Amino acid sequence: MLKAWLVGVGILFVLAEFGIWLKQFMLPLPMYILGGAFLAIASNYDRGLIALFRQPDVDSDVLTQTATLIERAHTLKRVNSQVLTEAAENLESAEGISHTKSCS
Repeated sequence: MLKAWLVGVGILFVLAEFGIWLKQFMLPLPMYILGGAFLAIASNYDRGLIALFRQPDVDSDVLTQTATLIERAHTLKRVNSQVLTEAAENLESAEGISHTKSCS
């Protein structure tokens, strides 16, 4: 029982001293930069290391996005014209019904 107490107190003492030493420990800035780069590479490891340094093909993406936006604009124009046509027809039929009721 006494050995367990001594081992426990010894472990706590070592941990406390290590904590004090760790607070006083200072790394230079380049070590923090290298550590950050390592974390960035490690977190994107599943994508592959070469993919981190490969530049995406910007031209095709911009053209694809522009083409998509133009297609969407044309689709919206068609939908808006259909909605306006239906609204006008509904309005005409509603006016015709109200005109017929007022004439009767």
